[in-house]
Amino acid sequence: MFLFFRRTYEIGGRSRSGRCFGRRSRILCISTTL
Repeated sequence: MFLFFRRTYEIGGRSRSGRCFGRRSRILCISTTL
């Protein structure tokens, strides 16, 4: 599961389920992905 979050954060914040701001706040990305 962690790998998925890391990959989404590396891509630049592109989440399929909602918006993912993985540019500097990966926490926001994980929160949105979940």
